Amino acid sequence: MTKKIILSLILIGCLFVAVACGNNGTEVAEDEISVDVTNNTEEIIVSFAVFYGDNLDEWGEELLGDEVIEPGETYTFLLPEGQYTALFFTFENYIINAARNFDESISIQIGGDDKVPVLFRNLTEGDIAFLSILESGSIDFEEDPLGEDVAEKIIDADMLGAEVLPAGLSRFIFIRPGVYDLIGLDYELEVVFGQSEIEIEQGSTITIGQ
Repeated sequence: MTKKIILSLILIGCLFVAVACGNNGTEVAEDEISVDVTNNTEEIIVSFAVFYGDNLDEWGEELLGDEVIEPGETYTFLLPEGQYTALFFTFENYIINAARNFDESISIQIGGDDKVPVLFRNLTEGDIAFLSILESGSIDFEEDPLGEDVAEKIIDADMLGAEVLPAGLSRFIFIRPGVYDLIGLDYELEVVFGQSEIEIEQGSTITIGQ
């Protein structure tokens, strides 16, 4: 299911299922798994947590309800045993993090490790399948950036993992401050954008397709 569908579910009003949620310190029963989400950022608030799993009442439920996960807080979701995918969003519906196809208790860290949140906005008409952030000077943008060695480097440095950055959506990626080369590819490994010597710092926003 694409993130566009996920966001549509949020915007039309998701069902809040309090029985599937807990808070930090809640005991986990034998037939449950826990999802501990720690917000290590300084200013980002986790406003929506959308879970997918056969053992929930509905496919794609928002389980934070009226609560949020403030900076520095940890929130625990309690779920019936099963396999799940979870996606987390800000109030503006910016993607923050995701965990796919887990079937046991997990801990999800948002931010931390001296990384700062960088907002990537995809204003192109196509999805970005690979988004790589490389040490400055890694790519010669005057030449074909998709030579075999470079393509392998791009995929190895992919920051999206199992996710994509769909057209028209935005997501945070956490990066240590520095100067980088950025390159994005579509599903066919065609270049969507490429920029060199981009300075990443607190509050950085990268707009693709403007």
